[in-house]
Amino acid sequence: MRAVLKLTTPTRFITDQAGAVLSVELLLVATVAVVGMVVALTASRDAVVSELSDVAGSVQDVYQGVAYNGTVSASGATGGSGFFDALDSGDDSEDVSGLSDNCILFDVVPVDESATSVVLSEPATLSFESVTTGVGGSATGTIGDGTTDTTFSITTDTGNIAGTTGGTELRFRETDAFSGQFTIAFDDPLTDFELFIRGLNNVMGAVENLIGNFILTLSDGTVIGNAPFSILPDAITENESFGLFSTRRNDNSILSAVNRGGLDFVTDPAADGTGNQAAGRIVFPDIPAASSSAASGLGLSSISFDRTGGPRNSFQANVSVSGQVIGEESP
Repeated sequence: MRAVLKLTTPTRFITDQAGAVLSVELLLVATVAVVGMVVALTASRDAVVSELSDVAGSVQDVYQGVAYNGTVSASGATGGSGFFDALDSGDDSEDVSGLSDNCILFDVVPVDESATSVVLSEPATLSFESVTTGVGGSATGTIGDGTTDTTFSITTDTGNIAGTTGGTELRFRETDAFSGQFTIAFDDPLTDFELFIRGLNNVMGAVENLIGNFILTLSDGTVIGNAPFSILPDAITENESFGLFSTRRNDNSILSAVNRGGLDFVTDPAADGTGNQAAGRIVFPDIPAASSSAASGLGLSSISFDRTGGPRNSFQANVSVSGQVIGEESP
């Protein structure tokens, strides 16, 4: 037998119409077909679920209550009894016609499975880990409830950091020579924020002791200069608790708000010596509350304030903060 090799001529190759060409048109047709199938399959899914819902509803609506009366005679008696079928989970005693029952909803927005949800810590105060004292000093630490935490840093330009008290309060010197700006920055934002100041005193003849000109930076980058604030109306007394804070000896009056040069500060309202010091909690209306922060994740990223004036004998005041850390939780 002799094999014959048949070659395709160029003319035959050019005129051959067999096969398919993958083109934009074919991709478009395939896309339209797939989209149509998704819609059709969704409709089929809803129909099947609705029918299964009807079956479940019919089982739930079967009444299984029983009851029987007792009998009484001259020589004895028996008590009656009864069992009454309560509504089952998801059942409705008056199902609406035309709607699926048993808590089934079809119009549910799809969930982004890669998204994170906002979680808030329990209210907490600062916990210092390291402190560098002196002019231009600094401090670091954490705030949170042990589950949702964040770190913070405190810096100053020409202010004097004297140390900490109780591991939760920053101490700084109040003399006019150590006036400067202090900044507390948080790696994660805070909500329900309170600033606590205590041990602030006013000595007759000394330069007025002021803390203020608060500058807030929110987590979306918004900066609020000379931020408005309110002093909570606590009846300040020595060695008492106010929220998450506590006063100490000589804290016996509440802070007073004053305006100097168009800027808002707090001070000890009475020039009555170092044995009578002012304290108080300060809140800021521009910082979102926990209810809105839980949905938006917006909170306070940093707060700066000026400390100026004060007695000439190097007395020390204390500052601390409390708040809820805004964290993220993976789904």
